[in-house]
Amino acid sequence: LSLDLFLLQTYGRTVDAICEVLTEQIPYHENFLESFAMGSYMELDYENEAAHQLRFKEEFEKRRCKVKIPKVFEEYTTRRVICTEWI
Repeated sequence: LSLDLFLLQTYGRTVDAICEVLTEQIPYHENFLESFAMGSYMELDYENEAAHQLRFKEEFEKRRCKVKIPKVFEEYTTRRVICTEWI
């Protein structure tokens, strides 16, 4: 994943350099792909995902929505593994 994101960022820098020379477009590709990379790493942090899942569960319960959100087993969840109830 890191290599793929590095290559995307390199591509973004290249496209920005070309666009700056050939067009009047403001360079944005590198910044866009940097944001995408940061978001990708956040999505792969399952402790972070577990925290979001717990927050959604609380919010849906407050609103009395009939949405089933699996229980998170925090004691077994790590940055690389999320453990939830089977639905």
